[in-house]
Amino acid sequence: VEIVSTAGAEADRELARTAAASGRYDAIVAAGGDGTLRALAAGLVGSPVALGLVPLGTGNVMATELGLHRHAARLADGLLTAPARGVKPGLANGAPFMLMASAGVDARILARLDLGVKRRIGQLAYVPPTLAELGRRLDSFPVTLDGRETQCTWVIVSRVRFYGGRFVVAPDQRLGDDGFHAVLVRTTSRLGLARVLLAAAAGRLASCPLVEIRPCRTARIGGDVPVQVDGEEAGRAPLDIALGTETVRLIVP
Repeated sequence: VEIVSTAGAEADRELARTAAASGRYDAIVAAGGDGTLRALAAGLVGSPVALGLVPLGTGNVMATELGLHRHAARLADGLLTAPARGVKPGLANGAPFMLMASAGVDARILARLDLGVKRRIGQLAYVPPTLAELGRRLDSFPVTLDGRETQCTWVIVSRVRFYGGRFVVAPDQRLGDDGFHAVLVRTTSRLGLARVLLAAAAGRLASCPLVEIRPCRTARIGGDVPVQVDGEEAGRAPLDIALGTETVRLIVP
């Protein structure tokens, strides 16, 4: 076992690629959050080396998706004995991601987020920027799903069921599916956005009349709006989303 500190997305991607090419390791384990997992996965696309996860992040969406044990001994046992399964990542402007890409409300919340406060208090750090977002006007932007364009004020294109921890936003999506589910929010009112957020918190987003959930194989987020990928800021649209052709071998209990 060799323990190495992470050093940012580009360095972590190269670290995983170099470690896999060395032939010295049976697996690489991301001890961190969803952003750390994404960076290491990007370096292991197409590699036979397995990728595991010790969830130490804030949201830990992938850990929830995989049903990882929170008990340390059981988690370790799973990393040692569970099979590695080939999972196709999504591609956002060609860059691999494992969970979701989105634009609008959540990307603006991330832009307001104080990362120092997040490290100290975790998910409570999202409360002030979320309240600030509820106080602004919502602007529409174009989203094209499988060649069909629509307008929305918030979109999440997801490879998984969960979002932001344990919120179910795409109940019919599975990690191994050959595609995505797009969550489309079209309300332009602050009251409508509050209704959507409350529905998500209550686990009833799929039944909210202000939300449409649509399967898709490709997506394009247009306009000039902030975007986020796997819980981290990713600049601004346009963002082209597709499914990768090569896999990451993810350790799945």
